[in-house]
Amino acid sequence: MYVCSYVSRRNIYILLAPISLAIMKLSTARKIAKQVKDELSPYCDRIVIAGSVRRGKTYDLHDIEFVAIPRFEMQPDLFMTMQPTGKNLLFSHIRKTYDVTVGGKQGQKMVRFGVCESIQVEVYTASKRNWGYILALRTGPADLSKILVTKLKVAGYKMDSGSVLKKGSSVPVRTEHDMFRMAGIKYREATARV
Repeated sequence: MYVCSYVSRRNIYILLAPISLAIMKLSTARKIAKQVKDELSPYCDRIVIAGSVRRGKTYDLHDIEFVAIPRFEMQPDLFMTMQPTGKNLLFSHIRKTYDVTVGGKQGQKMVRFGVCESIQVEVYTASKRNWGYILALRTGPADLSKILVTKLKVAGYKMDSGSVLKKGSSVPVRTEHDMFRMAGIKYREATARV
């Protein structure tokens, strides 16, 4: 079976390479991730590739993950100051362009959709305030994410709906370095996280 480098309801582009239904090579995943990222970028204030592709995992790749700060539709308030309406432009675009299998509704924090015939893409949303927390967890691997969360709990933090709290107040976790520091773990680059 062949996989295309980019697919949406409207467009199918070049064929890249044969892959199995569930597993792709890192080089194929990176090519697809770059094209999807380029297409989603206009609807984001920030977007990065996360998960096993970011870590450079070279075997058993099943999906492509992103962490994004979405843009929101804006409208003027009573004083003609532009304010967000709450409409997530990223999710709106994804729902119009791709066949969404999970999430992607207004107010949700994740969307999953298929590209080509066998590749699932997941986009997790973050804010500037929780960027480091979400990116560290979504980059993984799963065992490291569990360790980070456990260490945060031991240090007196609580996790709630994508936020990190201490004594009931939200604590900013703007970078992955912040996340590792708060957990008391030496920071590791994504490619060194096994």
